[in-house]
Formats: sequence, C-alpha cells, structure tokens
Amino acid sequence: MRDNLINKKLKLKFFDSTNLRQKSIEDSILRTGPERVSIFLNNSCNFNCVTCWDYSPLLKKQRSKKWMATKIKKELIFHLLDELVNLGCVGVIFTGYGEPLLHPNINSFIKRAKKNYMSVGITTNLSSVKDPCELADCLTLPMDSIFVHLSAATPKTYVRMHPNQSKKDFYKILNNIKILVSRLVSVKLIYIVTKLNYKEIPKMIKLNKDLKTKLHFELMDFHLNSGLNKISLEKKSKKEIITYFSGLRMQEKFRAENNIKDFLDQLIYSGLGFKKLERCCIGYFWSVINELGHVYYCCDSKKNFFMGDLNKKSFKDIWFSQRYQQFRTRFLEGKFLKDCQQCINGKGTNFKTRAYINPEIRNFDAEKAAF
Repeated sequence: MRDNLINKKLKLKFFDSTNLRQKSIEDSILRTGPERVSIFLNNSCNFNCVTCWDYSPLLKKQRSKKWMATKIKKELIFHLLDELVNLGCVGVIFTGYGEPLLHPNINSFIKRAKKNYMSVGITTNLSSVKDPCELADCLTLPMDSIFVHLSAATPKTYVRMHPNQSKKDFYKILNNIKILVSRLVSVKLIYIVTKLNYKEIPKMIKLNKDLKTKLHFELMDFHLNSGLNKISLEKKSKKEIITYFSGLRMQEKFRAENNIKDFLDQLIYSGLGFKKLERCCIGYFWSVINELGHVYYCCDSKKNFFMGDLNKKSFKDIWFSQRYQQFRTRFLEGKFLKDCQQCINGKGTNFKTRAYINPEIRNFDAEKAAF
C-alpha cells in the first residue's frame, strides 16, 4: 500500500513538473530543475564490450589506468540527491563510463535516492551482482528500472559482443534477469545493433518475450576515426532491418513498450539521413554529472558543454546559471555548436535522449515512457 502511494505521488510529480518545463520552453523562463539526472559513478569496468567508447578492443587509443580508477565521491552524491529532490527532480540514473554496480557505495546511493522518493535507474552488465534478490529489495517501485546491456540473444553472439566473457557468463546474466523479474523489478534489455548481431534481432524479440522483460534497440554509436566504425551497420543492413520490422505483425502496445518505433525512426531519420534536428530542448529536462562531479549540458562531455563543478558550486547554482540559460536559449533557436553535429547527423543518436531533445519526437505516452 505504501509503495502504491509513493508511486502515485511520483507520477503526479512527473506530470506536474513536465508541464512546468513545457511552459519554460514556451517563454524561456526556467521554473524548475531537471526531470532526471544521469550520474556517472565510476570508470572501472570488468567488461570490454566491442561497442564501448572506452573499453572496446577495437579502439585505436586505450584509456589510462589512472582514468580507469576514477570514481565519484560519496559525500558529493549524498548532497546532490538532497538538492535534486528540492528542485523537483523525479529520478536519477546511475550509469558511468564503467560498470556502476562496481562502485563501493552503490547501495548507499540507491537507498538515499529512495529515501528522497526518487525513481532509480541503473545501467549495468549485471555480472557483478552477487545476490539479485538483495538488489531487487532496493528497487521496490514500478518506475525503478534495471537497464541490462546484453546485445545478444545467444551465447555465441554474447561472446562476440563481450570478448572477455564466456558462454557460461551469458547464462549467468539470464539467470540474474529471471530472478529480478520474478521479484517484480522492471528490466529492460539494451541491444546495441551492429554488424555482429543485427541478424539476431528476431531471436532477441523472442528471448525478450520469454524473459518477460522489455527491449531497447539502439543503433551502433561511435566516434569517427575511433575504430568502432568497423562494426557499424552499412546502409544496406539498415534497410534490411527496416524491411523486417515493416513486415512484422506487432501489437501497438508491444511497439510502444519496446521502442520499436523510436528505433525505426533512428534508422530512417538519422541512420539514412531523412530528417535533421531543428532544435534541442534537453536543457530543460535532463542533466549529466560525470565521475569528477562536473555538470554537462548533455551526454557530450567535451569542454564546450561543461556547465560547472559540483566541488565548487551547488547544482542549483549551476542549473540556474547564466551560462546554462544561454545554452538553453541558443539550442532552442536551433543555433547549434559544431560538436552538436554528432547528434544531428545520427552518429551519436540515442532516442532515449532525443525524447527530451525535440518535442516533435516526444510523441509517446508519457506515463508508459516514464513508468
């Protein structure tokens, strides 16, 4: 009963704050804090996914050991979470350049967010979970979610996508997922589509149904000249996927819950270049904080998008700063920076993010999307 009451309050908070942000977009008067914040907890990772910007064996340049050992400060996160709830933030996503569940204080962070009545999302490979039941006990509300980077429907493809893992590890991950789902935790499988796994999409849809999870397809994301372009889809393959989904009989509910339409939009609009971004509204809805406590306008961590340092200023001061507002106004008018081309041209397109970028794309049922 208590969880249902909290869930109801969070939904009301979500819709109320969304209305305030929409008004802010209309008249450029900032009324509230971000809807959600992505917090990068640490850089260490036990995987070497071929699609990873930081640990892929395909990368021409590898990260330093010092960078890999960096993690965010415990006290900074506690203070941040207390600030965010007072700014109308609905939820946080614990993520990172590495594996967030490897941060020694992850359970404390989850508990602090739950104490503040905020939803919690965690992006993870799910391999470091010793007791999935314990993790499930921390995530008690319907809007809490685990996003598992799987990108494979069979053991063979799993090893191709994660070279330092084994077929045995694939089954271990599936077992962890089954336990979480049995404990009523919302689990979404992330499937990064590449040359190595796109033929397996039909099997992935079946596996998703068997596991009673949800799916999130994402086009391979890479930086030019990084080495990751070796496994990116060719135009012919993209058309093949579009043809497959076009001929697939699916219920509308399935399409909405598993981002099928968004993925097709990504392939058509960005991957095939049929549509370009006209404006960006992300600065009213979302913010990103990296492992150093640096606040960025979006998921691009280049110097141009740096908004402030939580080690020196409060998040509130940074969020309402003149610099942040100048960026909001500029991007709302479609006056992009050179670095924005990554998103505009589709090489860095993520429709989970684009839902905040362009209101025309945000045409899904808000309650289903958020909860």
